[in-house]
Amino acid sequence: EKVIEREMPEVQRVAYQEAIAYARSNGGPATMLETLHKLRRICLHPLSPDEPAEDSIFISASARFLVLFDILDAIYHSNERALIFIDNRAVQAQLIGLIQRRYKLSSPPLIINGEVPGAVRQARVNSFQRGEGFDVMILSPRAGGVGLTLTSANHAIHLERWWNPAVEDQCTGRVLRIGQTRSVTVHIPQCTWAGHHSFDQNLHALLQRKRQLVRETLGPGEFSGDELSELFHETTAG
Repeated sequence: EKVIEREMPEVQRVAYQEAIAYARSNGGPATMLETLHKLRRICLHPLSPDEPAEDSIFISASARFLVLFDILDAIYHSNERALIFIDNRAVQAQLIGLIQRRYKLSSPPLIINGEVPGAVRQARVNSFQRGEGFDVMILSPRAGGVGLTLTSANHAIHLERWWNPAVEDQCTGRVLRIGQTRSVTVHIPQCTWAGHHSFDQNLHALLQRKRQLVRETLGPGEFSGDELSELFHETTAG
């Protein structure tokens, strides 16, 4: 497992700081959930996928995207294959084009999310499993976490974290099933904010603590209200 940190580019840092400033001046439970979802989105990417931007500009606006394409470049040169786990469907769609154009793929990367019916989903899994050479599949954690065998990939990239570490572990398990013959690398891109503990860093620490707790007690994997409150206060503290 590799946690790879990158300082937020300016456009991302400005959006992040504005969200933090708003949360500090508008307290309350409703603001807490609104802020956490806003920070989750900004840390993935600060620009709307609907905003037209050249590929290089779009990638360079997000620390996680800069890390992602560094990872994919290395996987491409090694002629290996990767799964990218991301929940945001608009950004999923954006990624398809970015990856196809950057690596000059003859067809767009396959995607599995809640909109893909079961029969089509299995056909896409079969197609990916039969393929050779560099390729990428994009999966929603909720749709890709259970029942799929994708051992032709030996890289799992958690581009957008899930609130439940058990679901995240199930996603990683897609490449660790019977039939995997190579070492598997799990990549976790994170954005940082100089002088502060960022949302990404705080969420990762909370997920690690929750993961250990679930393993020791077999308790629920979803975050409690207190844990979400902890994440909010640690992230927005001065």
